[in-house]
Amino acid sequence: MSLLYLGVMERVSQVRHQSNAYYVRDISFCPYCHNHIAANYQSSFFEINKESDALLDLITIWQCPNPECFKYIFAKYVAHRHVNGDQAEFVGFLDGTPELDKWPKVIVELNSRFIKIYEQSLIAEFKGLDEIAGMGFRKAIEFLVKDWAIKEKPEDRDKIISFTLNEVVNSYFKDELKAILLRATWLGNDQSHYQKLFEEYDVSDLKELIGLIISDLDKQERTKHWINSVESRKNKPSK
Repeated sequence: MSLLYLGVMERVSQVRHQSNAYYVRDISFCPYCHNHIAANYQSSFFEINKESDALLDLITIWQCPNPECFKYIFAKYVAHRHVNGDQAEFVGFLDGTPELDKWPKVIVELNSRFIKIYEQSLIAEFKGLDEIAGMGFRKAIEFLVKDWAIKEKPEDRDKIISFTLNEVVNSYFKDELKAILLRATWLGNDQSHYQKLFEEYDVSDLKELIGLIISDLDKQERTKHWINSVESRKNKPSK
């Protein structure tokens, strides 16, 4: 194995299979201790890709240099079998766990299955299960939207549950939040349907929209809290 450098910090390693050389970007994140690292390459082996004989699955083994970790990391790449010098594409880790998000208090207190579904979808994406991760994020959006709408309008619970996601967004949300929710719904639906309408967007874009939604809901709730809190103190009769 040999090392190449792209830019200032990015390292690329060369691995060989028969007479061909393949290049992989070095692992720079540990799926165990969740630190940014310069992983130490240990070994690799190849398997024929199950979807195409023209592709190779490259399994690489690295070691985390963090003295509090030192775990071995298994990472999967895919390369074109007969293309010498091909840049192998990173697929995912075969072990460890993704670094999970820290949720705002208002989302945690919603007691929605959203968090569980979202984190399971993150794990699927982390493992390279790209065909199912997007559907999981779409499901997470629906639970978040419906549970939030029920929190705001508990008297409409049965109606909200029976509505489609699109109907709930149009009926119970407004302004920019509504616009973002609709777009998250469209991209989420794309992850579940045979034909995609938005080919230029992928799961990472859907996750970014979910992040915007979470931020907006958190800001909305904190704004409401401070407006009500300060006003209620101001309106108290003086002693």
